[in-house]
Amino acid sequence: MVELFESIISMGITASIIGISVVLLRKVFKKKVPSIVFYTLWMVFFIRLILPVTISSELSSFNFVEALFDKEVEVVSYLSDDVQFVNLSKINISMKQPIETLGNFVQGEPKETRFPAKLTGEILSIIWLSGFFILIVFTVIKYIKVIHSLKTATKYKSSIVKEVAFNLGLKKDVKIYETDQVVIPMVCGLFKPKVYLPLNIKEEKAVHVIAHELIHLKRKDYLVKLAVYFIACIHWFNPLVWWAVRLLSEDIEMSCDEKVINVYGRGIKQNYMYSMLSFQKINNKPLEKLFLTFGNNSLRKRIENLLIVKKDSVPFYCLYCAILIMFSITMLTNPIKVLGIDNPSPNVKVSDDIYVLNMVSPVIDGKITKGFNISSQAVYHDGIDISAREGDVIMAVEDGYVSYVGEDEKYGLLIKVTHKNGYETWYARCQSIKAEKDQKVKKSQEIGTVGFSGTGPHLHFSVLYNGEFIDPMTFLEASIVR
Repeated sequence: MVELFESIISMGITASIIGISVVLLRKVFKKKVPSIVFYTLWMVFFIRLILPVTISSELSSFNFVEALFDKEVEVVSYLSDDVQFVNLSKINISMKQPIETLGNFVQGEPKETRFPAKLTGEILSIIWLSGFFILIVFTVIKYIKVIHSLKTATKYKSSIVKEVAFNLGLKKDVKIYETDQVVIPMVCGLFKPKVYLPLNIKEEKAVHVIAHELIHLKRKDYLVKLAVYFIACIHWFNPLVWWAVRLLSEDIEMSCDEKVINVYGRGIKQNYMYSMLSFQKINNKPLEKLFLTFGNNSLRKRIENLLIVKKDSVPFYCLYCAILIMFSITMLTNPIKVLGIDNPSPNVKVSDDIYVLNMVSPVIDGKITKGFNISSQAVYHDGIDISAREGDVIMAVEDGYVSYVGEDEKYGLLIKVTHKNGYETWYARCQSIKAEKDQKVKKSQEIGTVGFSGTGPHLHFSVLYNGEFIDPMTFLEASIVR
């Protein structure tokens, strides 16, 4: 469960960059671009929130984000002040004594922080899961109550229903009901959605209301709203997600308003606004997160938007599709990080007597999807995750002998290889093991295959020095092809 929570955190951080981008675009272009554009851009944000595995692309925006923080590999803060740059290829690695100072590669006091970090991660995971289930149970109960209250609704009988449906291009029979259980028009239902109107609504007002709600039905907005709310429940601790839900709701309603005006002409603007204003005093806050309601959702913003409504055109739709495709490609893909097999270790600041492993990559053409982090208790991760194809070969990164093979409760199928001078490497989430305990292995020798776990097929790779986890990228950074 801790690994799942860490994945949620990671996806939330990545998606937050997209969310902030949409907010900025919305701020700059809101008066120039139809709301349907921002509606679909929000979809990219919410998809990224639940997309654990994505393809890598040179066009990914995260290549540029990563470049801002990319630095030469230096372990400056972990070493003494009298060290110098030394090319590892010139270091004598045939030493027989390990050097104690290499323990400084590990930040802080790992023996004291590792267990509390793990425990804190488990506690936070339980809190997250509890919050998620409480929200879901509360939502389901509320949804069932609303559905039950609408059972007494009667079918709305008026010739304008077929007329409006025809104008909007709806061919199937639409179901519109009226009831004294609602005070504001709304769409409700999952598999068989219906439009519900308050009793005694005037026909001239009903035309606008029905047109608005039928556009929701045609676009399946009711499914989008429920899916988005479910995703928000998963990320309930992230305030940006709830802000995005509110902004998305505004864009859904405004895009419907714009569509009604484009279908019926700008001459109905005034009457349409009067229809909205007639519901302004009605509080629909308890319903608007789950259901599509006509009235009081950001009423002032909707009216201001109607005053500058943009007319649909063929060039607009071409530009709209181009923007959506480009935004999706750049925001739904990961940056390129490829680990190769021919990878001498990079230059790091070390003293002349430190023995450092000269590793090869444990998998060929793997992509790093999650980094090392033992300093944060919330997102503790004692290695790196390298995505690869299921069944790909796992290789020993250096000469050594296999000290452990077997199933581990936390790491799944696990291989441990012991190397010289206090080093040990772990290969977790394996599909199969190709080595035996106490077997001597050579660098690049096959010891297992990549398995499928959690976020997809990947290898969880860890490096330990004298029993403490250290960052594997200290040894593998030079093999990354950018």
